[in-house]
Amino acid sequence: MKNRMIIGIMLVLLTVIRIPAVSGDSFENPVYTQDYIAQQEGMLSQKEQYFPRFMFQENFNVDPTKPLISEPENGYYRYEMYQAGKFETMLATYKTAVSDQGWGESHFNTTGSYEDFYMAIEMQLIERDDTGTGYIWFQYTDKDLVGENNRKAVTIEYPIAIRSYTSGPDGRVYTTHYDLSEYKNDYQVHKVEIMRLDGYVRVYIDGRFITGFNDGFSGKFYQLYGTGLYKGGKYVTGSFDNFILRVR
Repeated sequence: MKNRMIIGIMLVLLTVIRIPAVSGDSFENPVYTQDYIAQQEGMLSQKEQYFPRFMFQENFNVDPTKPLISEPENGYYRYEMYQAGKFETMLATYKTAVSDQGWGESHFNTTGSYEDFYMAIEMQLIERDDTGTGYIWFQYTDKDLVGENNRKAVTIEYPIAIRSYTSGPDGRVYTTHYDLSEYKNDYQVHKVEIMRLDGYVRVYIDGRFITGFNDGFSGKFYQLYGTGLYKGGKYVTGSFDNFILRVR
């Protein structure tokens, strides 16, 4: 049904991800010196040197196809299609979300994922209901390598937060790294870039260094992107374009 441009990578699987809401309203974003910001943005300009192996590109430059509209599952349905050379997707419910819900497309290498990588994608929040609980997301995770109960992930939940989490028998434990609410009324296209090098993660939006942190994870990862609704939401629509993956 979908034609993908693949360089060294096979895809696609569809996965369902349940994502609890951001907890706490008192989180304050880290403050970095101008020298530190300049250093991190300098690393971004040298990404080809740190990650010389170009592994994958997806530009969604395919002929428009008939939209895929899923049958409702647990009260939710999804819609996706190619629109103006982008992958456009919606998650919606006929009433209001009674639980937190997410849908995503995943990309991973058939011979194993990567510990260190640069990845980028263009994201646009197109529309969401007035509750402001809908979001689009970009993530790296090891779920399909270790299983749901042992998974680790770092997620950009736009326009809500940048968070990491680990899963265990008692559920997920979250850490918030950056509050993205400054973008809550921003419906423009943004290029999101992530560099993971020796466990240290750098996140950029439109070339601007946003935050950096040690994720504390070990193992290998692959990438996902999609849409999500928190409890009480009704719908969210977003688009994705120009996904790139580079490795060491």
